[in-house]
Order: sequence, then C-alpha cells, then structure tokens
Amino acid sequence: MPNPGPDSDNELTDAKIAAAEARTDTKLRDVDVKFERVLGEVRLGFQELRTNNASFKTDIVAFKAEARSNMQWIIGVVIGTGLTLGALTLGDRANILSAFQAAFAVASAKQASQAELPPTQPPKAQAPVGVPAPGAEAPVTQQPKPAP
Repeated sequence: MPNPGPDSDNELTDAKIAAAEARTDTKLRDVDVKFERVLGEVRLGFQELRTNNASFKTDIVAFKAEARSNMQWIIGVVIGTGLTLGALTLGDRANILSAFQAAFAVASAKQASQAELPPTQPPKAQAPVGVPAPGAEAPVTQQPKPAP
C-alpha cells in the first residue's frame, strides 16, 4: 500500500470540492429552469389579462353604444307621449267648446221661439165629475120616487 502523501490529500480534497461545485451548479441550473418556467407562466397570465382587458374594453364600448341607443328610444317615446297627450287635451277642449256652443245655440233658439209666441194662459183646473166648480150652481138631481 502506498503511503498517501500530502499531494493525494490535496487531490482528494480538490475532487470533493469539484464534486460539490458540480452538484451546486446542477441544483442552480434546476432552480434556474424552474424559475424560467414559473416566469413564463406569469408572462402567459399577464398576456391573458391584457387580452381579457382589451375584450372587456370592447364590451364596455358596445354597452355604452347600446345604452345610448336605448336612451334615444326612451327620449323619443317620452316626446311622442307628450305630443299625444297634448293633442288629446286640445281635442277634448275643442269638443267641450263645441258642445258648449251647441247648447248655447239651442238655448238661444228656444228663448227666441218663446219670445215670438203670444203669451198663453195656463189651463183652468177642472173639478172632478159630480163636484160643482167654484162659483157654479149645484146641478139639480132628481130624487128617486119611493116604491108603492
């Protein structure tokens, strides 16, 4: 057996250090690979967020356009309803005025026709049959003769 000398101890120590460095480098490469994989997934997540954000913005723009269109419809319906109610009110007022004028014309015509007729005396009250009228003589009635 050869006597291990100081050189052999140094070589053994150097070999151990080299092996430890190799293991450390391998572990660092594994950590670096895992880190790059996680970083890639984070980048994909951010890309999806950007895509979803852009889609969300287009949805908001479409919603605003639809809301604007609905608002225009609502304003149109409100204006149309107001015009219709105004027309109905004016029509009712015109009908009420024409009815008043017609009634006034009928009353005026009736008043004019009564003014043209001579005044009439009210009819005398007639007394019931068998009752003398006031100021008249009582009718003479025959009394029945007694039977023999």
